Amino acid sequence: MYVIKFTNRAAISFSPTEATKLGRGATASVYKVKHLKQTFAVKLFTDVSKFNLKKIKDMIALGEEIKQQGETDFFQLLAWPQALVEHNGKTTGFAMPVLDPTEFVGLDSFFDYNLRHNLPNASFKSLSLLCNLIVKFADILTFLHEKIFMSSISSLRI
Repeated sequence: MYVIKFTNRAAISFSPTEATKLGRGATASVYKVKHLKQTFAVKLFTDVSKFNLKKIKDMIALGEEIKQQGETDFFQLLAWPQALVEHNGKTTGFAMPVLDPTEFVGLDSFFDYNLRHNLPNASFKSLSLLCNLIVKFADILTFLHEKIFMSSISSLRI
């Protein structure tokens, strides 16, 4: 059995054979795990040496900090790690929210006039406004990445 270990709530046990496989890459497989009314995407690494445990722990801590600041929809917008996953006492992956791909569109859809105007519930008809939003969003992602990456690097310095 695998165990999703949260920092602030009860652990959840699951078996990958009972979960829905969402995909597989060179280093990991992703499963959809349902427990009561909750659904998680669980990334399990096939080679644990490819798994940067410090970085994932930092990301989980940052996510908790953001959640405590009242940003309740943070986990609904990003597939951000929420908990570590253990198997036989060893960390083998992490759990994150499952995002519905039908609720998202590629950025290229906004740059094509026909695609942009045919988007359901599209509120960004202005390309300049959209570009400014994309730049701000990229700045936020860069900040989050640097905070996590730099904290991981600084802990390695002697």
